[in-house]
Amino acid sequence: MSDKKVEELIKKMEDENILLEFKTFKDYINDLLKFQSIVTKMILAEEYQEGMRLDDALYMLKRKARDKGLYSEPKYYRALDALKKVEKEIRIRMSGYNAEGLVAKTLEHIEKENAIILRNINLKGENAETEIDALVICESGIILIEIKSVKNDAILDRDGRLVFNGTESYGKKAVAKNIEKKVRILRENLEYELKNRGLNIPISIDSLLVLSVPKNKHIEFKDYYYKQGWCFRTQLVDEINGYFGRIFCSANRIKQLAELISEIGENEKSYDVKLDYNNIRRDIAEFLVLLSEKEKVDETLKLENNFEKSTDNRLNNKVVSINNITKEKIRNSYKKKNMSIIRKKSKENIIKRYIRNYALRRMVSSAVIVSVLSYSLSFGLFSNK
Repeated sequence: MSDKKVEELIKKMEDENILLEFKTFKDYINDLLKFQSIVTKMILAEEYQEGMRLDDALYMLKRKARDKGLYSEPKYYRALDALKKVEKEIRIRMSGYNAEGLVAKTLEHIEKENAIILRNINLKGENAETEIDALVICESGIILIEIKSVKNDAILDRDGRLVFNGTESYGKKAVAKNIEKKVRILRENLEYELKNRGLNIPISIDSLLVLSVPKNKHIEFKDYYYKQGWCFRTQLVDEINGYFGRIFCSANRIKQLAELISEIGENEKSYDVKLDYNNIRRDIAEFLVLLSEKEKVDETLKLENNFEKSTDNRLNNKVVSINNITKEKIRNSYKKKNMSIIRKKSKENIIKRYIRNYALRRMVSSAVIVSVLSYSLSFGLFSNK
């Protein structure tokens, strides 16, 4: 049963082929955001609100694991690790995606005459393929633009690596070396196509590393490589407007080169993804099923406890009721007994009062007779004259 539920959750996370098939960087970003939405809703359930992200889901997952006593479960740690990986991936990729968007808006302000701007060009070379962030084709030649999002002080070290805080490198490959590879592949493709089509157009390609910094943020950047041109995004327009290459291209040749690059750049590059999303989906699903089962067990125990409490309360109420009835009977018994005693005493008191009154009357009568006799004798009422 548990395995079936796990598969159901995995299928839900794969809805609409999310993170199964993506051809471009933009497709990958869209899938990441959809995946974030699905997983966040699964974990937060009724507490989910529009706009919540994986960091909210991570907080809720930790809280539920703590409340349900699942901190020591291996499945919990695997799910936690999976969510952290995806959350980090979204953070990094979105940073790059937003940086590309800002640079694209900046490029709209260049004033180079007849210049044509191309974005996200996918090219294949011998045993290699690459994606170019942007190209500016102008009368002075071609400028290949590599965009990097930078939020802290950084350096371009002697090996061409972009390094933050003295130790953390921007990716495993040296940025400068990667730019050189892109220039080489672009040149090889152009030379091959121009030769095949019999076009005699001179080629001059330069590259520019553009550092996109968040607004109102100041960073320091030092270049120890010396062989790679670079600028901040805010300097890009001036850099391109002031660019002078080694050749001159007419407006017609600029157009021909742009059409040719667009044509050969339509190759769909399979985006290089480092994460194993099959394992990530399974790790998340397994813990969610475990959590659901634990919640059901706790709910059952809660119902049983409530039933026991309810039963105990009913029994206690009955005992109290019986006790109250018994007490009432005892009180009534005492009342009857007391009333009987009171009535008995009342009768006794009446009799006593009657006897006392009778005796008093007799005494009064005797006193009166004695008084009359005494009076009569004193006045001679009974003399024998």
